[in-house]
Amino acid sequence: MGELVQKIGLVDLIREAHISTIKADQMAMREYLRILQELRDMPPISFGFNDDQGRRVRLQIPVITLIPLSLLRVEEAEFSCSCELEINQSKEENSVGYEPVLAEATEAKTLTLVYDNKLNRKYIVDEIKIYQSVTSPQRLIFQIKNRGRGSDEPTYFSSDPSKPLKKKSYVLLSLGRPYVTLWEDSFPTRNISQFEQGYQLFLTLYPDGTFRYNNHLYRKNKDSSSKIEINRELGGERRYYAHKHIAPIFSLRMPVDKLSGNEENTRVVLHKTQENQVTNFSFKIKLNQTPIPNGIIDILGTLGNNVKLSEEY
Repeated sequence: MGELVQKIGLVDLIREAHISTIKADQMAMREYLRILQELRDMPPISFGFNDDQGRRVRLQIPVITLIPLSLLRVEEAEFSCSCELEINQSKEENSVGYEPVLAEATEAKTLTLVYDNKLNRKYIVDEIKIYQSVTSPQRLIFQIKNRGRGSDEPTYFSSDPSKPLKKKSYVLLSLGRPYVTLWEDSFPTRNISQFEQGYQLFLTLYPDGTFRYNNHLYRKNKDSSSKIEINRELGGERRYYAHKHIAPIFSLRMPVDKLSGNEENTRVVLHKTQENQVTNFSFKIKLNQTPIPNGIIDILGTLGNNVKLSEEY
């Protein structure tokens, strides 16, 4: 018979722990009052003796005064859990997205023309996002989306010329020579949380000659008087034979027009990820206990003072 698995949200787990702690405190109070009731109804213990004047005296002592009975209250409760955490994250990867004009996605205008080494041909991909390491700015990760390959899932690459040149995946052809050469990189898919925390979106290239940089949208235009230049070093040691063929830096230098208003054709882009982690954790709950009501204190005082001394004739 399989093990019963129950899915519960972390908020619900902590809330149920609080409710259980409060219920335990209430049960302790009810049990305390029940025992008090039983002790109160028990007949008193009595014994007789002669006083110093020779009179016979009987002393009656309530049982409750002879038993040390502390009030049980829950001040702190600790919970330990062994569970599998399902972490769902949804964030705005780029507050404003862009729908490229596919009719203008020509080899002369595009920024996403690549050579695919596996297929041994060149073509235009749908989008190239470039992420930069927060701690090592020369470390770039390239995310390439190409729905023409039959999948909506992006693939990730990096420039690492220490790997054999014949095993390269893509060559970016739209940014000039020497070409940026890419090898497949599995780090972002194997370490989703580390990738999301350690990298930030640096540049997005679109097939119609448009790109987004520093949250501004630009479009390639050879006749424009405005120019932009973006340079980033590429990590990885270079083999001696690869120097002529592989770009040592990522460089984007071209005349551009800055787009604004309706020209941007904007939309909201949300990036969703899911990660499962098996973990053990514990947490403590402390109750702020209120003082014992005066009524209960009076009752206890009355019961404690209910000692009867009578004279026998």
